[in-house]
Amino acid sequence: MAYRIYIGSIRDGFAPTMADASRWLDIPSRLQGRRVFIKANLTYPSFRPGVMTTPEALEGVVRLLKEMSCDVTFGEADSGGYNPFSMDKVFEEMRLPDLARKYGVRLVNLSREPQREYLFDCNGRRFKFSYATLFDEIDMTVSMPVPKIHMNTGVSFAFKNLWGCISFPHERLRLHPVFAPALVEISRVCKLGLTVMDGTWGLNRSGPMAGDPIRLNWLLASFSPGAVCNTTARLMQLDPFLDSTHLASLRDHGWVPQIDELEFNTDWKPFISPVPFFLKRKWTDYPGLIAFRSHFWTQVAYFGPLARFLHWLLYLFRKRFY
Repeated sequence: MAYRIYIGSIRDGFAPTMADASRWLDIPSRLQGRRVFIKANLTYPSFRPGVMTTPEALEGVVRLLKEMSCDVTFGEADSGGYNPFSMDKVFEEMRLPDLARKYGVRLVNLSREPQREYLFDCNGRRFKFSYATLFDEIDMTVSMPVPKIHMNTGVSFAFKNLWGCISFPHERLRLHPVFAPALVEISRVCKLGLTVMDGTWGLNRSGPMAGDPIRLNWLLASFSPGAVCNTTARLMQLDPFLDSTHLASLRDHGWVPQIDELEFNTDWKPFISPVPFFLKRKWTDYPGLIAFRSHFWTQVAYFGPLARFLHWLLYLFRKRFY
């Protein structure tokens, strides 16, 4: 089976390239008149290149879907992990209410929507998370990530971008030790389909909020999120299955196809970044990584009686992200 994937330059603007992608992927046949949720990456209190989806990319996708008479909702849940910040303030900072009014679409904070609890089993244990009930009503979620390095997950692409569809930050923290299985579940809940990778900027060295922005100027799009993940890693000069354990796990479950299973509109190799992407952790990143991988240390670091003291101690040596 061949998975169609589009790649193109956005040096002349996002909209014409997205229109070209729509023709190659025949997006109208899948989404004409449908109910669609757009999940951009909005994981910082104000816009940062390489960290967040660009407003231009978001507007380009909104415009395309409205031209297909889609019922469009876009948004994000409150973010920040142990130090959550209001997504409503991010919306205002990025002037997203103006974008919503311009195109007649709905902008939502997923943490403020009616909620439903979702249960799943993993490794003999039961886990849960909350999600906005609007996902029960839509036909598809469009994931709009950016190509970036992540200090805990290696990379942050199409599937990782859906982490913000889990409504509450404290639930995301508890699910970190079962990250890959939880990604599978939230992808099912959100009906993940089309992925549009905003390659305006990439984030090198450290992420998801700090690092070195690298100008890339390309767009990837496919109805196979795994195809986008595989290709994005290679464009960053990374091995998708060595540099990201969750992508290796998702591949083993059939969610990420091999590169030779992909059908491109053009040769993808000229788009490879001349700057190799890499992960370089500081020693102050390792406490978070240990907690990310362990149920015990997650409890100690974020929910136990020592949590406040441990974070105070850490921030004596590490600068706060915001």
